[in-house]
Amino acid sequence: IQETLKQFEQLRRIDHEVIVSDNGSTDDTVALARAAGAKVVVRPSDTRTSIGECRNRGARAAVGGLLWFIDADVRIVDIEATVQEVQAYFTDHPHVAAATMRITIYPEEVKVMDKLVYGVFNSMVYLMNRLLKTGASPGDCMIVRRTEFERIKGFKPELRTAEDFELYARLAKVGEIAYFWHRKIAMSPRRIRRDGWPKVLGQWFRNWFNQAILGKVTVADWEAR
Repeated sequence: IQETLKQFEQLRRIDHEVIVSDNGSTDDTVALARAAGAKVVVRPSDTRTSIGECRNRGARAAVGGLLWFIDADVRIVDIEATVQEVQAYFTDHPHVAAATMRITIYPEEVKVMDKLVYGVFNSMVYLMNRLLKTGASPGDCMIVRRTEFERIKGFKPELRTAEDFELYARLAKVGEIAYFWHRKIAMSPRRIRRDGWPKVLGQWFRNWFNQAILGKVTVADWEAR
């Protein structure tokens, strides 16, 4: 969490706030986040809540007009220029409800297979947003206009997984979804290295198919890695 939070030091010239929404971590995440100057929101009880509800708590604590959700291991590549461009874009395009960008693996850990899989994945998300207009975004990078987030009542807390794609499917019905193809975020490959691409892709597809096609609420959680 320290490495993730350190990147925001580059945004001193940009008005922003950093919120860490903690869902019951058992290490020093809360203490380290507070020491780094982040606003920390913790779950209200000992009962573990869903990713969506955890994100909703963070959103409720925010005061800004633009909500940017990332995971705890995400690096925003060229963060200052990226944030400035995103803010300017939302200001100039009031009809845009949300946005996302390309996903990649930390450059020091990326492998050929990672590049192939994410090349296909990023292209699919781009087409779903810009051509099909059905809405899609990985949870690692969701940029949402606060008014539209509140209009659709945020994430559905009953969803254990795929809350990110479901949110963007609803956002696509109330506004346009932008895609910053020339911008990207990098994430840790720890789950991919531990479980392998076949298992990870299989779980991604099952979660999406059950929810988007069959209309079922997935009850299984992602195991911690």
